[in-house]
Amino acid sequence: RVRPLHKDSCVRLDMPGVLDYQVVECTSEEDGYSPTNLQIVGPQSKGWLSGKYSIYPQSLVLQLPHPANIEQLQILGNAWAVSTRIDVLIGDVPKKSSREKKNAHFMKIGSISPESNEAFDFKARQLMTIEVSTDGRPCPVSFIKLIIYKNYQNKKNQYNQVGVTALSVIGYPTGEKSKDDFSLDQVLSPYDELSFKVYTDTEIVQLIQKLDKRKVEAVSTERFEYAKKIKEAIEELTEAGGNLATLHMEKQILAERQEFDEAKAKKDQMEEYRIEVYKSLEITDLLEVQGGSRNH
Repeated sequence: RVRPLHKDSCVRLDMPGVLDYQVVECTSEEDGYSPTNLQIVGPQSKGWLSGKYSIYPQSLVLQLPHPANIEQLQILGNAWAVSTRIDVLIGDVPKKSSREKKNAHFMKIGSISPESNEAFDFKARQLMTIEVSTDGRPCPVSFIKLIIYKNYQNKKNQYNQVGVTALSVIGYPTGEKSKDDFSLDQVLSPYDELSFKVYTDTEIVQLIQKLDKRKVEAVSTERFEYAKKIKEAIEELTEAGGNLATLHMEKQILAERQEFDEAKAKKDQMEEYRIEVYKSLEITDLLEVQGGSRNH
């Protein structure tokens, strides 16, 4: 975890959630490693990689669909294409100007310095969490810019590239979600964390997120037996999701080696395991699909 850029000590009245974004500017990219990959979060994540022999610094600009108050950025780095420094900037356009990057003015809010990853033989990916605050005052922004400096040199990075595997923006749209009228869908949970989603089967993540919201609803209506069943199911699904993610990685390796019969067998193993888990936990009943029983 990276040291926060600022400390926000004010009392929270708004509930943050994961925000959508679009990458509107990228200085370079490697074939197959487009910045659009940053939004595909899961065991299959490839992320963005700069072009070979990049000129530094590189930059990425994200645009939010609507102005929002940003609270946190989560950046999952590349295992071997590691930048020595990343500057973080937020920006918006003047009033009455169109929300286009060319009209935006940016303000630097801080920098992070990833470790070289040499200690982990360039196999682990660093998760950098950046807390954003403007001294407790709302500061709506439309753009986020990352300025990414030259790479640490290592034998695996012969073309001097930098990369980011995944990126998540946490905050809330402006003018929304007062204390009295927020939606459960907008509440941030531990299952929205990049560290969870990257190492857990994507379908299992989505299922856990649905169940977690059901659990919150059950507690609010004092359906404690139902909430307990959901809690126990989530614990088992979390373990199963990790196992499926491992099987997925093994399947990918087999496919890359062109061992297609073995890759298909691994895929079949994944589906059989998934069906077994869902059946044992009675997922359909637990989700109360099609007006299932509420006698919990």
